[in-house]
Amino acid sequence: MLRRLAAYKVFRNFSYLTVGSGISQLIGVFTVIRITSLFSPEKYGIYTFIISQGTLLFTIGDLGITNVVIRTIARNSSRTGDIIFNGALIRFFSVSLLILLYATYNYFFGNLSSIQVVFVYLFALVSCFAHLFEIAFTGNQKMLPVSVINISYSLVWFLTVITIPGKYFTVSFLFTAFLVLNTLKATAAFIVLKTKRMLTGAVNILRVSSKALLKESRPYFFLMLVMLPATYLSNNFLQLNSTNTEIGYFNLSQKLTAPIDLVLGFALSALFPNLSALWIDNEPRFKQLVAAWFKYFMLAGMLLCFVFTLFARELISFIFKADYLPAAPVCQLQVWYVFLIGVSSLTGIILGAVNKEKLVLRSGIVSALLATPILYTGSRYGALGLSYGYVIAFAVSMAYVWHLFKKGVAVSIKNDVLLWLLALASFLLSYFVLQNMDIPLKIASAVVVAAVVSVYFVKSGKTILAR
Repeated sequence: MLRRLAAYKVFRNFSYLTVGSGISQLIGVFTVIRITSLFSPEKYGIYTFIISQGTLLFTIGDLGITNVVIRTIARNSSRTGDIIFNGALIRFFSVSLLILLYATYNYFFGNLSSIQVVFVYLFALVSCFAHLFEIAFTGNQKMLPVSVINISYSLVWFLTVITIPGKYFTVSFLFTAFLVLNTLKATAAFIVLKTKRMLTGAVNILRVSSKALLKESRPYFFLMLVMLPATYLSNNFLQLNSTNTEIGYFNLSQKLTAPIDLVLGFALSALFPNLSALWIDNEPRFKQLVAAWFKYFMLAGMLLCFVFTLFARELISFIFKADYLPAAPVCQLQVWYVFLIGVSSLTGIILGAVNKEKLVLRSGIVSALLATPILYTGSRYGALGLSYGYVIAFAVSMAYVWHLFKKGVAVSIKNDVLLWLLALASFLLSYFVLQNMDIPLKIASAVVVAAVVSVYFVKSGKTILAR
């Protein structure tokens, strides 16, 4: 079965990204331990808030072109040079405009200093180019270079953090080093693209390429805008309604759930170009694989979240200062939001592969309208209240998202109601029922659940691969 799996390009790409992500995240945990050992939750909140604001600008500045770039390159790799070059120009202009709007927002509502606003702009700009080069590899379905670059970056960043003398360990100094290394990472990705001759094809004038890109990306851009409150404004809600300390707890929880988030996200990244091409080449096979593999994605996600929730409190108390222990229940809730948004993203990936972006936009609008007031209200109760808001809002909105998905793709997911009941039971057991058990009993529970899921994977996987 493993030999057959290895023959699938999507499986190889997922493996490269998963292994690379796992190593990077492991190194990242040690990096965060070092940073939090020298920063109070308040200072860590300020540091991570700057990163979150740069990510916010970069996300808006993308203008929704990411999936269009991947899909275009996957279907016609000879357009890589044109798409990447003009995509970089589009992002540069959009981020430069956005920083002017952000500076105005910060003047009236924010609390960042002038140099911190400059940090936000530079990080957003560097991230735009780094991400664009990374998705060029994704479109060409060459994930190994991305994994190597990410591991190398994580290692160098860790070494940088542990060698900075304590007296220089300030938010400004640390973020400057962070910016320099991210710039080097983007440069390395560009050099590999050039060396591997992936930037192929003639480059059209900006007006021609940008018009085509922005027209196709319009549904994704609108979806991103309506989803901003739920996906990228959580830090702003906490900054307006709570404290930097709560921002620190919230961002630490996101950092600790990032390995699961990235594993699920990389699975989506590996799937999208493959599915986009497969739908054009072989629609019946496309539907067969979607129906078969969707439940595996959900079961794997449930298992990861179940195990993480069981041991999150012990993990945080073991590796972080006692000041950070309030982040434990935040982590336990956030990981189930990661599961919900992962499933929602997979429905969007599949709908995008069949060119039904309007349905993705419709589901996003409904989710955002429901989530925004819940999240804003939850942020008044700190990171924990915000996290409850995430789980409640997206669990409720998933009913509509699932309906649109099944209607749009016309694929029957066997026992889908049972899958969702299993997800609910896994959350309730791990968060409310099993938390007060002794460690040996928690380990036994995790082993039993993992064994059952693994046996199911092996038995049903043989049947699927034999077709």
